[in-house]
Amino acid sequence: MTVVVGGFALATLATGLVNATLPKFTSALGLGASGYGWALAALACGMMAGEALTGAIAERIEPRWLAAGLAGMGALFFAFAWSGSALIALGFLVAFGVANGFTEVVMMTAIHQQADSTHQGRVFGVGSTLWRTTMLGAVALAPVVDAVASPAEAITVAGVVLLVGAVLVQLTLRPSPRLATATA
Repeated sequence: MTVVVGGFALATLATGLVNATLPKFTSALGLGASGYGWALAALACGMMAGEALTGAIAERIEPRWLAAGLAGMGALFFAFAWSGSALIALGFLVAFGVANGFTEVVMMTAIHQQADSTHQGRVFGVGSTLWRTTMLGAVALAPVVDAVASPAEAITVAGVVLLVGAVLVQLTLRPSPRLATATA
């Protein structure tokens, strides 16, 4: 359970850093003052699609899938950071949103599957606090990162954080026979 909550905390840390960097990044792509809005819209559309597709397609959810979701998010942040074109960057951000939506469904389902029903409220409470803290902590840290790195470099760092999370999840979560028959 700690791996699931912690893995998602790395995701919120990375996305918080990118969120704080987005206005400068999208402006540099030529999207101007509305670039941040375009980026958030692209991300939201992808997240809705990812959550809906995961719910529609997956007959069961395995917590280890969190590693694939985090790895996909990390790879897509790399592509987004170095895309060089507004349209291509927004496309990568939609794809990132799909991976993020998938990851959120896997994380929530894993908590429901693994946490004892008498402790689910506590797990979600601690998780939510951790996720908000890491997201806001990354936003607070963004000016320091911005002082030493370009927006593309900061987004690349966020991608590395996600890939580290994917590796940690992959190495520490083991398949559970109890979950093999769990339905989504």
